[in-house]
Amino acid sequence: MSNATNYNVMDIFNPVKNGKQTVCDESPLGSTSKVDDLVMLIQRNEAEISILTKEIAQQKAELISICGHVDDGSSKFNTEHFLITTSTTARRKITDLSAIKGLAPIVLREKFELDTRQFKKLATDNPVLFQKVVDCIETTISKPSVKIEAVGG
Repeated sequence: MSNATNYNVMDIFNPVKNGKQTVCDESPLGSTSKVDDLVMLIQRNEAEISILTKEIAQQKAELISICGHVDDGSSKFNTEHFLITTSTTARRKITDLSAIKGLAPIVLREKFELDTRQFKKLATDNPVLFQKVVDCIETTISKPSVKIEAVGG
C-alpha cells in the first residue's frame, strides 16, 4: 500500500492542526519522498485557494450589489474606513467591418502581432533573415509552470 493512501483526507486539506500551521515534515503522509511531500502540499494549498477564491468572489458580488456599479467605467463608494471602487469594462467586437469602414473609419485601428508559427519556421527556412528579424523583437520568457497528475492506483 502506498503512503498516499495512509492519510486522512481532511488532514491534507486542513493546514491548521491544534492552532498550528502544518508544514511538510509534519504532514500526515509520512512520505519518504520530498517530491511526494511537495506535491501533496501543493494540492492541499490549491484546494484551499479554490475554496477561498469562491468565498472572495461571493463576498465581492455582495459588495458590488451594495455599492453599485456602472456598465462601462468605475464608481466609488465611501464608508468611514474604506473607499470602494467598482469597475467594469465593456468589451466590444466588430461584427460588420465593411460597414464601419464606410461609416466611421476613424474608430478603427490596425493591430499587428507576431505569427509565432511562421516566426519559428523562419528560423529553419532562412536563418540569416531570422537573425535580422530577431533583432526587431523583444522576447520575455514566462515563469515555468508545473502540471501534476496522479499515476497508478
